[in-house]
This record gives sequence, C-alpha cells and structure tokens, in this order.
Amino acid sequence: MGYQYGVLVIEATYRSGTSVTAKLAKKQGKLVFAIPHNIDDYHGVGTNKLIKQGAKLVTQTKDIIKEYPFLKYKEIPKEQSRKICNTKYQDVYELITDKPITANEICKKLNKNIAEINNVLLMLELEENIKKVEGGYICISDEK
Repeated sequence: MGYQYGVLVIEATYRSGTSVTAKLAKKQGKLVFAIPHNIDDYHGVGTNKLIKQGAKLVTQTKDIIKEYPFLKYKEIPKEQSRKICNTKYQDVYELITDKPITANEICKKLNKNIAEINNVLLMLELEENIKKVEGGYICISDEK
C-alpha cells in the first residue's frame, strides 16, 4: 500500500465515516481537501463543515496539485481537452457545453433520431464526459 499525502472528500453527510477519515488524516498531519456542495444537499453537509474547519477548498485539479511541489501540472490545450476516445460520439459531444442542452435539441441540430442520441448520451455519461442536470446535459470533462 502506498503512502498517502492527503485526503480528498467528495461527499460527506453529518458525522459520517468520511468525516471520521478526514479527522484522522488531519491528526496524522495530512492535508484534507474538500469539494463544496450546495447548502441544501444532505450529502454535502460534512464537506462544507470540513471547509469551514480549514480543509482546502477544491474546485479543480490544480487546487490539489499546487499543494505538492513535487507534482507537475501540465495544461492541456483547449482543442485537445474537448476530444473523447470514441470518435463516433464526437459530433454529439461537441454540442454539449456548460449550458444545459436537451436530447431533443441535439436531435434537431444533428438531424438524428432520439434513440440514437439517447444511446450516445448514455455512453458519454457512463464515460464521465457529461452529466444530466435540470434542463438537459452539460460537459464535465473539462473546465470552461
């Protein structure tokens, strides 16, 4: 088992096992990082509390990397960051930005049927390139 330098808390309810892990990491002198949540989100109560108690706020990868000088961060040019492995999904993926777009809107823009688009959206979601939100789908694989 490798040496741990810190802990990243993604979700934590109030008094959860994740909160206990973060507390133990802090006692061991490790950095604790936390991703903030909406204040109404039950699964984010612990992460927000950790941030209030001094955990490092994380909104992008660089927030963690900058704390460890021995780690190098290489910026990926925007044109490369919008590429995905499976090129047959590229035309759909290029329409998805940080503003929600519906499957029907994608169908109209690409002149494809809904079954085909839904299949591609599912695959992009499973590959963690996009996520479904209120109002449609948004891109999550790069920072805009």
